[in-house]
Amino acid sequence: MSTQQIQIQPNTPPTSSQPGKFTPPAATANAGDNITWNNTDRQAHWPTPNTSNKTAWFRTQIEPGETSDGQVSFGPHAVIVTAATNDNPVVFTVKGPAPATGTLVTLSFAPQQTPPTSKWQTPVLAIQNQPATNLGPNTCSVALDSTSLGRLEDGQITINMPGAYTINYVCALHPAETGTITVNPQQ
Repeated sequence: MSTQQIQIQPNTPPTSSQPGKFTPPAATANAGDNITWNNTDRQAHWPTPNTSNKTAWFRTQIEPGETSDGQVSFGPHAVIVTAATNDNPVVFTVKGPAPATGTLVTLSFAPQQTPPTSKWQTPVLAIQNQPATNLGPNTCSVALDSTSLGRLEDGQITINMPGAYTINYVCALHPAETGTITVNPQQ
């Protein structure tokens, strides 16, 4: 596990929608690495994976000359589901960072009883390389109709993300200011 820093530098030439730029614009990290942002521009910036939830990563914007008020750590390539809705598509709450939108996921199910009695097992195991939709730092949806499955019990669901995945992010204050982080499996 290491810590790296992405710089926010003045854009040349600056525009109102992109006065700054992320350097490097395409960062690479390993699962578990920590990333911070350092603002060397003369304007405030606010990196986030989703402009509708600008506080997904940081509580406040990053003022000129300041470093982010925290760090972002991308989780391992598997997260444990702690809750599931009875919706179509199902919404999972996970322990750790939720997969990014478009990440192909495979679900696994570990029954807590022998023989397995959960209605969730068969439909969950059918999800192989399906795209996830990120709904927040710890929530995502997957195309699984759980309306007839009842409460999630008698087993544990794990969301597995094989290989590397990419997180797209944007400055909540400047929509043309974008970057990506490719997260490789933990080494």
